[in-house]
Amino acid sequence: MLYNIPSAGYIGQTLEALVDGILRSIKRANDNLTPGRIYYGEDDLLEASINRSPTAYQNNPSDERASYLYDTDKTMHLLKMVDRQDQPLAVLNWFSVHGTSMNSSNHLISSDNKGYAAILFEQDFNPPGTLPGKGKFVAIFAQANEGDVSPNTMGPRCVDSGLPCDLATSTCGNPPRVSSLSVVYSGPGKDIFESTKIIAYKQYYKARQLFVDQSSLQPIRGPVRFVHEHIDMTNQLVPLYQSASNLAQINAAAAANQRTSGGRLLSTALGYSFAAGTTDGPGAFDFQQGDTVSGRYWNMVRDFLRRPSEEQSRCHHPKPILLSTGEMDFPYMWHPKVVPTQILMIGQLAIVGLPGEFTTMAGRRVRNAVYKILHEGATRGTSTTGGPAFFDDEPTDPEATAEDEEEDEAGIGRGIGNGNGKPYANDDDLFTAPSATRLANSRQQVLRRPKRAYSLANEIKVVLSGLSNVYTSYITTIEEFEMQRYEGASTLYGPHTLQAYINQFSKLAAELVGESSLHPSKLQPPDLTKSLFTMKLQSLLWLENPRNDLRQEDSFLYVDRYAGNGTWLPVATDASWETKFIWERTNTIMGESRAIIVWDIPDNCASGVYKIRHYGAHKSILQTVSQYWGQSTPFRVAANPLDLDETKQLDELLVSALDSAAQEALQMGANVKRKASDQKDTADHRPSFYASSLNMLSSLFG
Repeated sequence: MLYNIPSAGYIGQTLEALVDGILRSIKRANDNLTPGRIYYGEDDLLEASINRSPTAYQNNPSDERASYLYDTDKTMHLLKMVDRQDQPLAVLNWFSVHGTSMNSSNHLISSDNKGYAAILFEQDFNPPGTLPGKGKFVAIFAQANEGDVSPNTMGPRCVDSGLPCDLATSTCGNPPRVSSLSVVYSGPGKDIFESTKIIAYKQYYKARQLFVDQSSLQPIRGPVRFVHEHIDMTNQLVPLYQSASNLAQINAAAAANQRTSGGRLLSTALGYSFAAGTTDGPGAFDFQQGDTVSGRYWNMVRDFLRRPSEEQSRCHHPKPILLSTGEMDFPYMWHPKVVPTQILMIGQLAIVGLPGEFTTMAGRRVRNAVYKILHEGATRGTSTTGGPAFFDDEPTDPEATAEDEEEDEAGIGRGIGNGNGKPYANDDDLFTAPSATRLANSRQQVLRRPKRAYSLANEIKVVLSGLSNVYTSYITTIEEFEMQRYEGASTLYGPHTLQAYINQFSKLAAELVGESSLHPSKLQPPDLTKSLFTMKLQSLLWLENPRNDLRQEDSFLYVDRYAGNGTWLPVATDASWETKFIWERTNTIMGESRAIIVWDIPDNCASGVYKIRHYGAHKSILQTVSQYWGQSTPFRVAANPLDLDETKQLDELLVSALDSAAQEALQMGANVKRKASDQKDTADHRPSFYASSLNMLSSLFG
């Protein structure tokens, strides 16, 4: 429920668009399935992130902090995917940094620094002129343990003095002020757009460096494995400890069969500092980070919604509870209880799906716990080279050839798996004809291969994939929780939340190496579809609202370059960095609005004649949707306006372009008239005005 409040309730159109996009992506990936190789690389990326809650990080044990050079994870982990001819197919990397270069002052939809980095990478490896999202090569810049990591590398500063704000509370002045008018959150650039660009380029450059330097990459070898389990977070048993060192003592006592205290996590709650926001985006009113004492006024407001139980307050200490979301179930639950957890292994690479935003040290503890179990499990096997290794679980084949064994041991062709925990066969004729039938037949060949060791224990890598599956807000260490910065106040299940996740991911890792077996469970997230509703009344007339047609896989705008002979070539869309599509409501009662299109002409833009097209949809009072389009008058872009020869050529090209645009407008007008005529011919099949009105009222009031 909580995450639907900013959008004034559940928006079905948004969910449908997301689901539809995911399904299309899966289908296309399956339709374009091809054997290939995967390589892994990693390197540090500096000056692209800072810790936005350094006082909380400093509260972690000093010996633990001494094990790391930085107070954020600076390592970029990267997968390079190529086909059998070593032609690039895709890149997937993980780097810890929030996508908050665009702060709350930006009201446009943006994929922020990671999205722009992906666009830059795809431009490099797709043919010139390929529009964003339309090329075969795919770049994914994924998230990791970025809970306390900011891209605004200059840090928060006070507006009036220009000095850094208070570290513990992120406030300025006396009395302390935390509003956006008193604190500015500055990235490396002069504004949010330049800052986004800088952080994007840093990630893009590092990823490209790793991708093209084959000598720094190691092949991924072995089968695809995965383990997944839903757990009830409010029913997790955890040792009741006060610090990491105290936990070590408890674990040692447990190993010696001594009785130790334990308890269950309780229901979710958010603290006062949750409302204070972060240094990347402040909250409201008089809340500030680091609050460990509640106030009478806000407690009264809180109690109007739900007064937290004594047990809830005690178990979340020192968090002063602002919203006891776990004890609130109207109109339905406010935070999830059932959480999906999973680990995916591709050869020697383990990908841990984190269901939330883990802070730097919280993520490190999860990674270390998973690595320890995988490494210990791997050392129980032996490869033909004498080192400890993972084993595939294939049955022994007495007819396997020496060549089969050499290929299996080297991991040749062990790239993109078939989804059943088995890699594809290494037959050359398979790769020359990658049809679905041949790929299916290859699985039987793989099943006949003997048991082989694929991955040496010292090659095991563990990467954290943040914001995976469901969202459970932030997860801090118990020491960071004590400081009650924004991240600690947003740690839903209390101070022992992290340990519950460490226990769970350790159990999943043990399952992967055969040290334990998960018990079958029917636990599933609750179905809330019948409880969803929207609190927002839609306008009577929608007119040109972009939500009338989301134009999935299309664009609300195109920038076209004239190629002569009546031909226009699109060079940019609303997904391009240099364009902005701004929709504004100008009259709420009449449902009137306007669209503003901005094209910031790139420095490397070729001289020529250009025009801008806009597409949209109009919704009438009867809720019928009709498409419309418009275009600008063609205009010139000159690389060197003082070059008279170039100016003359552009003038001649402009005359031709104006004629072409006029002809195109006439053709589009004829198409619109034809469509209107077709609609008139089918008028007798339309519902009555009264039926349409009822449909409209139904859509207005849910």
